[in-house]
Amino acid sequence: MKKKVLFVMPNLENGGIQSAFLNLINEIKDNPKLDIDVLIFDTDDAQKLPDNINLLPASKGLRLLTTNQKTIENESKLLGFVRLVLGGITKLIADYLAYDLVFLFEKKLTGYDAAISFSQSGTNHSLYGGMNEFVLSKVDAKIKATVLHCDYSLCGIDTIYSSEVYQHFDKVCAVSEGVRDVFLSRVPECRDKTYVLHNCQDFCKMAELSAVDTVEYERNVINILTVARVSKEKGHLRALDALYRLKEEGFKFCWHVVGGGDGIQELAAKVEEYNMSRNVILYGDTDNPYRYYVNADMLLVPSYHEAAPMVFGEAEYFRIPIVATKTTSTEELVTDRNMGIVTENTGEALYTGLRYMMENPNIIMQIKNLDREMPSNKQALEEFYKVIEGENQ
Repeated sequence: MKKKVLFVMPNLENGGIQSAFLNLINEIKDNPKLDIDVLIFDTDDAQKLPDNINLLPASKGLRLLTTNQKTIENESKLLGFVRLVLGGITKLIADYLAYDLVFLFEKKLTGYDAAISFSQSGTNHSLYGGMNEFVLSKVDAKIKATVLHCDYSLCGIDTIYSSEVYQHFDKVCAVSEGVRDVFLSRVPECRDKTYVLHNCQDFCKMAELSAVDTVEYERNVINILTVARVSKEKGHLRALDALYRLKEEGFKFCWHVVGGGDGIQELAAKVEEYNMSRNVILYGDTDNPYRYYVNADMLLVPSYHEAAPMVFGEAEYFRIPIVATKTTSTEELVTDRNMGIVTENTGEALYTGLRYMMENPNIIMQIKNLDREMPSNKQALEEFYKVIEGENQ
């Protein structure tokens, strides 16, 4: 008998959570023992789903919870006003009241063996999310699970309310051991039902797209790659500060920054201020980041906080050494896998780590040439099936 599984997502825009979700879906889509439904609050990018996955219709109310004010206003002045009211409630009181109001008009989804909220909500006073609350209040399922993709203590959701929400789930799935450990340090009540569910990678997609218009870099410099949304927590500005010092010391490099975001203009202005336009290239958003990996010398991840970023797995696949600041999963995903060096989470330590790698290019080659098994999704899939089967892990 087939297991009926529901996934609830905010959207399918470019991003780590969305990539992890689509990678998992593509791994399980042809399993004859599963009947998969997906509910996406904002369906603009729903065409990214495989054809054999059942997409449930989402109401305009759900879209209000994951789409920005300007976009909603352009679509409908009335809905723009409604979202403005919900945003006011969120800022003055709390986001869960806005969720409750929207969910009053949503029908209950029934008959599932497992329902999985695949993304945590936004911070307490921002109108973004509601996936956890929807699964808990509007879905009838034998197992209700949620996936945690962030450092719980630093991403703005470490509140009494969030703790209570997570305690209502049957299973909490953290995307790494480090993410699990941080979460349990803040919500120890969930110790007996919190497990690790590693992200899946799409290795076939990586191989295929990396061969399309592969980026060729200048070979007489060290080519450093960063693939991430440009925003404060990702640490681009402090990385630029460190690289400016190295440039002034005479090191030859080019930093290739792939990704857009709210911070792109500030970063571009600082590149101009430092007169580093020959040392830093900002590519913006792309649907094919893999073509930038092939000829890169190292991956730079200068984040202030992270969960288990997809780029660690991508770098492992392409055998690109990593320089990363210490966050929740770096020991597990970088150090333990001999994928590079992890620095303390400061600008000065980041500078020291980058300088060390630039002074020792032999280490870059050693990491690239290490005899290692090709990465696979076997462990992640075993973990997933245990979640929906109700097994302890």
